Amino acid sequence: MKRLLALIAGVVLGACSSPACPPPAAAPVCPACQPCDCAASTSASPLSMAGGDSAGASPEAMVGATLGETADWAQFQRTPSRWGYSSAPALRRPTLRWHKTVGIQGYLNTPLISGPTVFVSSSGERHNRADPLDGIHALDRASGKTLWHAHLPADGNGIALVGSRLVATCDDGNVYGLDAHNGRIVWERRGQGKMYAHPTIIDDIVVVGDAGGNVRAYGWADGSERWEYGLDGAIRAGLASDGTRIYAVSQGGEVAAFAKNGRLLWKKRVLRPDFGGSTRVPIEGYGAPIVSDSRLIVSFARDTTYDDPAFFALDAPTGAIRWHAKDRSQRTWGNIRSTPTLVNGLMIYGEPYSGDVAALDIFTGTVRYRKTIGGCTFPQYASPASAGDTVYLPRFDGFLYALEALTGRVQWRFYLGEATKAQVSPVVTVGATCSWAPKVGAPLYSPIAIAADGTIIVGNGEGSLFAIAES
Repeated sequence: MKRLLALIAGVVLGACSSPACPPPAAAPVCPACQPCDCAASTSASPLSMAGGDSAGASPEAMVGATLGETADWAQFQRTPSRWGYSSAPALRRPTLRWHKTVGIQGYLNTPLISGPTVFVSSSGERHNRADPLDGIHALDRASGKTLWHAHLPADGNGIALVGSRLVATCDDGNVYGLDAHNGRIVWERRGQGKMYAHPTIIDDIVVVGDAGGNVRAYGWADGSERWEYGLDGAIRAGLASDGTRIYAVSQGGEVAAFAKNGRLLWKKRVLRPDFGGSTRVPIEGYGAPIVSDSRLIVSFARDTTYDDPAFFALDAPTGAIRWHAKDRSQRTWGNIRSTPTLVNGLMIYGEPYSGDVAALDIFTGTVRYRKTIGGCTFPQYASPASAGDTVYLPRFDGFLYALEALTGRVQWRFYLGEATKAQVSPVVTVGATCSWAPKVGAPLYSPIAIAADGTIIVGNGEGSLFAIAES
């Protein structure tokens, strides 16, 4: 009966795996399901400027003070290896420093931090539609005041910061290189379909992926085209690097490794058992992989719930399968569209179709723990991050959880589903019934960023960005 119920649920949940355009009515409203592959729009629109600091310095001067320094959080999960780890102090007594309306924060809208400046991409007022909040916002980290806003003609997706250049992917099908001092567009290059993936910086190049399955490398300073390679299926968020090799995961189940000059080192279509166990079918790659030593950890989506977690480990130099995650309990496991954080040999993430946090051993793929911490929701898109031994997990139920990495014990939880009601919450209602949306407020499905002093930047689905600091 358990498998039958899972299969029935999978018929509904499968609608989120590769939606047509528009998304089916049975699924939750936008970014809970993946964006549909509609026709891309045209070129970038002009830059809009706003704000300044209270002392009267220009926005460009305020941002300029951070450039040339090492950024606190310069790309998705902080580094190209995608560990999502920071040595910053963990927050013990969190308080809300500020909140700011910047537009919907979806699963690709990672914030970045460089000194006193926060950069964040925005999916605007309405997902999958052009509107005034689309693009990139630069904010003063201390106050949340807008320094500049670079408007783009469609939803902004992944961003990365290197030197004085901010690289952004966009639903209009372009990748943009912006002057991080003021948001001016310096260069733009066209892809095939929408540009989804988080830009990945390696030396003097930035690597991105598009809906057409193309991995593309450009010079990050000037946008010069370096190389490209086509895979089967869209490149959603799936890029990572160990500094020597670049790894890409496609929605069609292909995993590939490239040298920095674009030479293909290996390519493999990763297969999993189907629901009946009689045949093997390709995985669907959505999240960015993790690189740790010689392991490449790949998460994936599938048609329904299964008996084992949705992770493979590949040998990074060769592509050989090293393990497939296993669980010997009677629990079921769902689709993974996020990237775990890596802490002391544990991969920690929010398990979908539940209210749980889970930890897997990175060396063997065995489950170390799984604990219910919040309300049960089917979607879970947000990627966690960690400060030392504390994991911060934004969940679809609208709460940010601080967890002890070794055990999954909740240290504190902060409600962020509604900007006007954001606060530390001592109690979370845990129900047995799963839902497509939080009981109240908006979900959290965007990644987070952690500043050197421990301040957390995270957004929600109603369009608010929050700064949470030590009280």
